[in-house]
Amino acid sequence: MVVGIPLTGASVPSATSDVPMHSSLPTASAPAPPGPSTDAPFWRAPIRSTLLDRGARVAPAELERRVEARAAELGERRLVLLRGTAELALVVDLLACLRARCPVILTGPSDADDEFVDRFDPDVVLDAAARPQGSRLVERRPGSAHELHRDLALLLSTSGSTGAPKLVRLSRRNLASNAAAIASYLRLDAGDCAVTSLPLHYCYGLSVLTSHLAVGATVALSDLSVVDPCFWALCRDAGVTTIAGVPHTFELLDRIRFDGTEAPMLRRLTQAGGRMPPATVERYARLGHERGIDLYVMYGQTEATARMAYLPPELAATHPDAVGVAIPGGELELRPLPAEEAPEWPEGSGLVVYRGPNVMMGYAESPAELADPPSVDELVTGDVGRFDEAGLLHLEGRRSRFTKIFGLRIDLDDLERRLSERGVPALCVGDDRCITIAVVDGAAGAASAAAAQVTGLPPRRLRVVELGHELPRAANGKPDRSPLRDLAAAVDGPDVPTARAGGVEGVRDIYRSVLGLDHVGEADTFVSLGGDSLSYVEASVRLEERLGRVPDGWHLRTVGELESLSPRARRWPRVETGCCCARWPSC
Repeated sequence: MVVGIPLTGASVPSATSDVPMHSSLPTASAPAPPGPSTDAPFWRAPIRSTLLDRGARVAPAELERRVEARAAELGERRLVLLRGTAELALVVDLLACLRARCPVILTGPSDADDEFVDRFDPDVVLDAAARPQGSRLVERRPGSAHELHRDLALLLSTSGSTGAPKLVRLSRRNLASNAAAIASYLRLDAGDCAVTSLPLHYCYGLSVLTSHLAVGATVALSDLSVVDPCFWALCRDAGVTTIAGVPHTFELLDRIRFDGTEAPMLRRLTQAGGRMPPATVERYARLGHERGIDLYVMYGQTEATARMAYLPPELAATHPDAVGVAIPGGELELRPLPAEEAPEWPEGSGLVVYRGPNVMMGYAESPAELADPPSVDELVTGDVGRFDEAGLLHLEGRRSRFTKIFGLRIDLDDLERRLSERGVPALCVGDDRCITIAVVDGAAGAASAAAAQVTGLPPRRLRVVELGHELPRAANGKPDRSPLRDLAAAVDGPDVPTARAGGVEGVRDIYRSVLGLDHVGEADTFVSLGGDSLSYVEASVRLEERLGRVPDGWHLRTVGELESLSPRARRWPRVETGCCCARWPSC
């Protein structure tokens, strides 16, 4: 049994002592209600949840019928690759695979088939992308070519956009226990309704679905951005009570001046996927207090199925830089850092280790490892943290060369390798704001384009610097990144190219810079040019700086329309953009 540290007045051992440091459920806040039983996981019949998809309501009985039919079609236990977005076909297929005990590799619609198909050789491919009437099933063989461990249920890529295709092996117990724990501390019940504001192949987005299915709550399926008027029409019509976001989501909410009235039934906002500035946490916590909305700051990794810790909402305003306490059934520990590393971190810091029933079975880099039994019983997170006097965990940083931007975990060593393969030798350092890339003179342009392609990040988050004819090396010949770290630390945020004077060139320059394009035409819009939620904030901020307060629906307006507006005007007429999807009655 894990003994919980009280939220107030606790004595926490030093990270350099031999005594492990633990945190479990808080004792100073109201205990979470019992969660759903893991003996009756969310995929078990009968399904109790309703799904809302493209304006249609899929009742539990109909969802159960579809899942059972697909499970029967899958037949014997085989390895399945499932790809798609947040739509009915993907949810049906996922539940069917779990029910049929078919381990499933869950990927997004843009993931290249050859990356996972070539390496893991799935027996069946289910393509749910853009197929609202049902996914396409491709049987690559009648049986299975693989030996599959009896407990293996789900395989997820770690949340980064770089790195070799290494999959996290998750068991049925991992999925059921994490869904139940999340439902417990979020106090979910059958009257709740979540919206899929994050991709389902991302462990955080998937956990929103599974935790609500675990209690028979409603789930509104959507791939809309929070800046889209249709998203809020969906929230109003569906009675959405839960919206999940990464730090970037809250930047978007700031841009639309979110005040809680957009979703009148909203009861909770959840945040994970990287560190959010404490000032933002405190501001949303206080807004939530005014509006009756709980803000849950959370901490997790794919290797822990989704969640490891959460900050009780009543503490968010007063402890905005903490990630809180272990989820129900979990345990957090700090281990002493190596003596040579300890001076680099604040006093009392240690390596964060998590234990619980949601810790993965292990990794898989080849089909042979799909038969392996669980190889880990604890998760060494790679993060450095400390406990405060109230027993709350604070994260100080990462030991390894990983950075997380917009919820994407990026392996900086792998980024260097991929740039080198593209003929651009480079050294990279980074934090949760941006990545700084050092190259030789004359290589900045090629490095910027290649890094944007490899990482999927907008150019604003990639700073490229030229450091002479050779990259710096230490006396032993190894790469020396210390000059680059000093340079990155000396600059507050990535460099921002300044738009040239003149409204016409200014708008086009902003789009070229933010979206990494060579040509922008008068009839183009932010959306038609491929703008997405990662680049929306950057574009809107720079348009506002250049032209004044941006009009409603600017992302749907043509370049010509924006060019015609005076850069000196500080007030814009309110423009009703109308519904772009015709899915929701109030849109």
